[in-house]
Amino acid sequence: MLANGVYLIVGGIVGLFLLLNIQNYLTGAGYHFIGFVPVIIFVVASTALLLNYLQWYLFSRIVFVSAWILFTCVLIPLVLGSTSRDYIVLPWYAIVASLLVQIVFSYHREKWVFWSFFLVTSLLIIFFIDFIKFFMVAEELVPRVEVGKGWRINIYMFATFFNAAVAYVIWLNRQFYDQVQRQNHTIRQQHDQLVAQHQELEVLSRSLEDKVVARTQRLRAQNVQLTEYAHFNSHILRAPVSRIRGLLNLLQMSSDPAEEKRIRALLGTCMLELDEAIRAINHKLDHQPNEDLL
Repeated sequence: MLANGVYLIVGGIVGLFLLLNIQNYLTGAGYHFIGFVPVIIFVVASTALLLNYLQWYLFSRIVFVSAWILFTCVLIPLVLGSTSRDYIVLPWYAIVASLLVQIVFSYHREKWVFWSFFLVTSLLIIFFIDFIKFFMVAEELVPRVEVGKGWRINIYMFATFFNAAVAYVIWLNRQFYDQVQRQNHTIRQQHDQLVAQHQELEVLSRSLEDKVVARTQRLRAQNVQLTEYAHFNSHILRAPVSRIRGLLNLLQMSSDPAEEKRIRALLGTCMLELDEAIRAINHKLDHQPNEDLL
């Protein structure tokens, strides 16, 4: 995103320059090497945007910075020779190139690319006067004020100040980015913990629901048992018990041996009936299905 911003700004400025000077290009006055430099920079900025769109991020930045250094700092003296105006123009182009290196490259992720380009731009800044003199056109006069130590020191001071300011801003941005990343990491951890707790609560809720269902089934089964017990107690058990009680009363009132014998026989029958009823209750309780109650 930062590189795209640089491409758009540089391309916009150069595009505006070309638009303001469109008449020169239409009439053919701009058909010379210096006139083609803005066109090349505009094309390179547009191409770098396209390369970024294609996700060739590092390649797009290398192409853009290389084109800037070549066409603003190196090729013009090499092709046309140096002139007196290069003492002012070339060092500032080199300073801008050094700033571009810091902006578009990361010395954390792309150390070798960053330091390679930064070394090239630093050498251009340090030896700009010697570079200009080497390609100086013979008939050009060299102004003393521009080649003196004062001008060289001024350029070094400007380059140091601008690069230190940009490096400090990038460092602050890096610190802010790291802090945001740490906060995002903490938020993600908290989110993961909340998700895990939510899942545990869902499992616990399902477990409680299963326990509630199981206990409800158990209560229903116990209720059925109680109902059946009440039915046995009120109908099956109560009948032989009532008969036994009545026969015992008759036995106490009877004085006839034959009658007593008949009553005792009836008591035995009622006792067997009561025993069978008790056995039926025990069998019912022992064979009550409990698999669904656990």
